[in-house]
Amino acid sequence: MSTNKQKAAFFKEKLLQNEILVKSGYTLAAEAWKLFGTELHGPNEDPYYQMNLSNQSNRELSMSVHFNGKIFIYCSLKNTVEEDLFGLTDWMMYHPELRDQKQVFYFDNYPEGFEVAVRIFFENLNRLFEYPDLKLMLEGKDWKEIHFDWGDLK
Repeated sequence: MSTNKQKAAFFKEKLLQNEILVKSGYTLAAEAWKLFGTELHGPNEDPYYQMNLSNQSNRELSMSVHFNGKIFIYCSLKNTVEEDLFGLTDWMMYHPELRDQKQVFYFDNYPEGFEVAVRIFFENLNRLFEYPDLKLMLEGKDWKEIHFDWGDLK
């Protein structure tokens, strides 16, 4: 798989086939190629492919596949009623056993290739989706405020 568009199409196909998301009623709401940037610095050369999935329980799951150098995935969950959202890596900080497992979102850890990385990513993502607190939030049955980890940006 050579081009970013082919990789994005492959990732999208696997995302839409994810059993946990299908069971929770998620369908594709929007998709787009974007450039990462800020108002302060303007767009840079970091193209990413973003897919938003939503369900009937007022939840929106956003997955962004970033292709600048090392491929990584950013995943967030939004409560569309309360207009609150959090990144999955921030949620992981509330679970001590997951704090050092953020590497699952970085595909350079898989020298076997992109397809293998995607398969392993979704296996790991499904394990996260099975955590009771995240599962309830995905299904729209509960919501907890998850604080953004500013890390070194404070």
